[in-house]
Amino acid sequence: MAEEEKTTIQSEGEENSKAADGKAAPVSETIETKQGASGSSVPETSAPKDEAKADTSASSGGGEPDTDSDGADVKENKSDKKGKKVKDEEPPQNPKSNAKMQKEWEDSIVASKKVKREEIRRKFKQAIVIMLVFALVVTSVVYVMLLFVQENNVRITAKSQQDKSISLSLDGSMWTPYLNAEGPDKIWNISYNPIYKGEHTETIAQVREMLSAASPELGVINGENYIRFVFLVKNTGKFDADIDYVMTLDNDDRNLQDAVRVMWAESFKSSDLTVEKTNVEVYAALSRNPRLADTNINYNRTPEMGYLEYCAYPLGSDDPKSSTYDLRAYERTLTGAAYDEAQAAGYFATTPFESDEAVFKRHTVLPVGDIMYCYVCIWLEGSDFDCVDSALGGFVKLGIDFVSY
Repeated sequence: MAEEEKTTIQSEGEENSKAADGKAAPVSETIETKQGASGSSVPETSAPKDEAKADTSASSGGGEPDTDSDGADVKENKSDKKGKKVKDEEPPQNPKSNAKMQKEWEDSIVASKKVKREEIRRKFKQAIVIMLVFALVVTSVVYVMLLFVQENNVRITAKSQQDKSISLSLDGSMWTPYLNAEGPDKIWNISYNPIYKGEHTETIAQVREMLSAASPELGVINGENYIRFVFLVKNTGKFDADIDYVMTLDNDDRNLQDAVRVMWAESFKSSDLTVEKTNVEVYAALSRNPRLADTNINYNRTPEMGYLEYCAYPLGSDDPKSSTYDLRAYERTLTGAAYDEAQAAGYFATTPFESDEAVFKRHTVLPVGDIMYCYVCIWLEGSDFDCVDSALGGFVKLGIDFVSY
């Protein structure tokens, strides 16, 4: 077996030369790597130089170290108590064990780096969350209300029972048992009242006129900040169908439904597309705000019953600093032309939600081949007293279900 070769690596800046004062410079600790026959190497710390000298003097009697003919160092021998020289034996090296130790050492370095990277990622995520929260707070100061909706759509379904059949369509050509009316990515507060700046909804008069046309506009026709669409319900069966339909109200968060307005319009047309009947209503949740007590539409209602909402309120009445705004005093000014103007601007009673789970529940009979045009508009009424910053980030989920029998 070939004799093991030793390699010595010294720390940077250390030398074995003498210092300027003539004394020997301190000898640095060295790291030796032994390379065996297998070629594997492991770190090993050399013995201090003083111990090496002691061993050398003991074995050689203070003389020069022995060398072989090739100039290689000869293994030192130690004397036992009887004066006999015993060969200095070294434990056998196990290449597999050395490789395993090397692998564990490398894995520990890799694991340490992974931990550091994971810690950096965690701190970065925390910083992002803090920045987003700060941005949201700043935004709430600028805007009265902002609604973020991850799935901003209204699901519409039609279920046929027994031998009756009804179908839905957004374009009048493709009929299916369900529809998805996609809304805008975000909804801001707007107002029915045209006095307020910004975007406005269509008025009841405009919606009634549009649905009375022979061919109303169909499909999703959203505003920039509110949901609006027109779809069809058709009796596609062979018999007249009784139809129950409901607009569901789900997942109200932060009492946002208190500021929501839903305009629902329906126009029944016979198979020859002549207008039979058109109806338009605006729905809103009941309120417990005492400012609505004793108004014209709430003179006989109590807080326990809840107060009816107006579709929209006069300019200035929604200002938080004007909580003393007296709606009863305002109503006393509504005579003649002023009353008509207030009505046109949205100062009229809404229809209260059916319950906390439904906007409305209705029933109709649809003859064979007849079509019902349905108009839906959903917005956040900015003039509502409940349209406040505390509802920022809230959401409401609406759906419409038809069942024929």
